[in-house]
Amino acid sequence: MKLELDKPEYRTIMTALKHFRLPALEELNIKPVGKDEEAKQFLVTSVPALPCFTFSSADGKLCKMDFYAEEIEKVLQGVSKEAFFSTSHFSKDSLEKVVKAAAQVPKLIFYACKLDL
Repeated sequence: MKLELDKPEYRTIMTALKHFRLPALEELNIKPVGKDEEAKQFLVTSVPALPCFTFSSADGKLCKMDFYAEEIEKVLQGVSKEAFFSTSHFSKDSLEKVVKAAAQVPKLIFYACKLDL
Protein backbone atom coordinates (compact mmCIF):
# COMPACT_ATOMS: atom_id res chain seq x y z
CA MET A 1 0.00 0.00 0.00
CA LYS A 2 1.20 3.50 -0.85
CA LEU A 3 0.21 6.50 1.30
CA GLU A 4 0.50 9.98 -0.17
CA LEU A 5 0.05 12.90 2.18
CA ASP A 6 1.11 15.44 -0.38
CA LYS A 7 -1.64 18.05 -0.37
CA PRO A 8 -2.60 20.55 2.35
CA GLU A 9 -6.13 19.09 2.53
CA TYR A 10 -4.63 15.76 3.64
CA ARG A 11 -3.65 17.41 6.91
CA THR A 12 -6.94 16.23 8.46
CA ILE A 13 -6.09 12.63 7.56
CA MET A 14 -2.59 13.00 9.00
CA THR A 15 -4.01 14.52 12.18
CA ALA A 16 -6.33 11.53 12.66
CA LEU A 17 -3.66 8.96 11.74
CA LYS A 18 -1.10 10.32 14.21
CA HIS A 19 -2.93 8.41 16.95
CA PHE A 20 -2.41 5.02 15.27
CA ARG A 21 0.47 2.89 14.01
CA LEU A 22 -0.07 2.34 10.29
CA PRO A 23 0.01 -1.15 8.75
CA ALA A 24 2.86 -2.13 6.44
CA LEU A 25 3.35 0.32 3.58
CA GLU A 26 5.33 0.09 0.36
CA GLU A 27 5.85 3.84 0.21
CA LEU A 28 5.10 7.01 2.15
CA ASN A 29 5.08 10.41 0.47
CA ILE A 30 4.70 13.26 2.95
CA LYS A 31 4.74 16.97 2.16
CA PRO A 32 4.20 19.18 5.19
CA VAL A 33 3.84 22.96 4.92
CA GLY A 34 6.47 24.84 6.93
CA LYS A 35 6.94 23.86 10.56
CA ASP A 36 4.10 21.40 11.05
CA GLU A 37 3.77 19.91 14.55
CA GLU A 38 1.10 17.48 13.31
CA ALA A 39 3.52 16.09 10.72
CA LYS A 40 6.23 15.67 13.37
CA GLN A 41 3.86 13.75 15.63
CA PHE A 42 2.66 11.62 12.70
CA LEU A 43 6.24 10.70 11.76
CA VAL A 44 7.04 9.56 15.30
CA THR A 45 3.88 7.64 16.18
CA SER A 46 2.39 6.34 12.94
CA VAL A 47 5.05 5.45 10.38
CA PRO A 48 5.98 1.74 10.23
CA ALA A 49 9.11 0.30 8.63
CA LEU A 50 8.81 0.78 4.88
CA PRO A 51 10.84 0.36 1.68
CA CYS A 52 10.48 3.90 0.27
CA PHE A 53 10.14 7.29 1.97
CA THR A 54 9.70 10.69 0.28
CA PHE A 55 9.80 14.01 2.10
CA SER A 56 9.37 17.42 0.51
CA SER A 57 7.59 20.72 1.00
CA ALA A 58 3.94 21.06 -0.06
CA ASP A 59 4.13 24.77 -0.76
CA GLY A 60 7.30 24.72 -2.87
CA LYS A 61 9.30 26.68 -0.28
CA LEU A 62 12.34 25.06 1.28
CA CYS A 63 11.33 23.00 4.29
CA LYS A 64 13.74 23.53 7.20
CA MET A 65 14.97 20.10 8.18
CA ASP A 66 16.32 21.20 11.56
CA PHE A 67 12.67 21.19 12.65
CA TYR A 68 12.09 17.58 11.48
CA ALA A 69 15.56 16.01 11.87
CA GLU A 70 14.88 13.87 14.96
CA GLU A 71 11.61 12.49 13.58
CA ILE A 72 13.15 11.81 10.16
CA GLU A 73 16.00 9.94 11.90
CA LYS A 74 13.48 7.54 13.45
CA VAL A 75 11.67 6.97 10.16
CA LEU A 76 14.90 6.36 8.23
CA GLN A 77 15.93 3.57 10.59
CA GLY A 78 13.06 1.52 9.10
CA VAL A 79 13.55 2.43 5.41
CA SER A 80 14.97 -0.43 3.36
CA LYS A 81 15.22 0.74 -0.30
CA GLU A 82 15.06 4.47 -0.96
CA ALA A 83 14.80 7.81 0.81
CA PHE A 84 14.08 10.88 -1.33
CA PHE A 85 14.28 14.48 -0.09
CA SER A 86 13.17 17.41 -2.22
CA THR A 87 12.76 21.15 -1.61
CA SER A 88 14.37 20.82 1.81
CA HIS A 89 16.91 23.01 3.59
CA PHE A 90 19.53 21.07 5.54
CA SER A 91 21.91 22.62 8.04
CA LYS A 92 25.19 20.80 8.56
CA ASP A 93 23.77 19.22 11.74
CA SER A 94 20.46 18.07 10.23
CA LEU A 95 22.24 16.70 7.13
CA GLU A 96 24.63 14.72 9.33
CA LYS A 97 21.73 13.27 11.34
CA VAL A 98 19.82 12.25 8.22
CA VAL A 99 22.81 10.70 6.47
CA LYS A 100 23.83 8.72 9.57
CA ALA A 101 20.26 7.50 10.12
CA ALA A 102 20.09 6.43 6.46
CA ALA A 103 23.32 4.43 6.59
CA GLN A 104 21.49 1.18 5.75
CA VAL A 105 19.36 2.74 2.97
CA PRO A 106 20.82 1.72 -0.43
CA LYS A 107 19.55 4.82 -2.25
CA LEU A 108 19.54 8.29 -0.64
CA ILE A 109 18.50 11.14 -2.95
CA PHE A 110 18.60 14.89 -2.41
CA TYR A 111 16.84 16.87 -5.15
CA ALA A 112 16.45 20.66 -5.26
CA CYS A 113 17.70 20.89 -1.67
CA LYS A 114 19.79 23.56 -0.02
CA LEU A 115 22.75 22.14 1.89
CA ASP A 116 24.60 24.35 4.39
CA LEU A 117 27.99 22.71 4.66
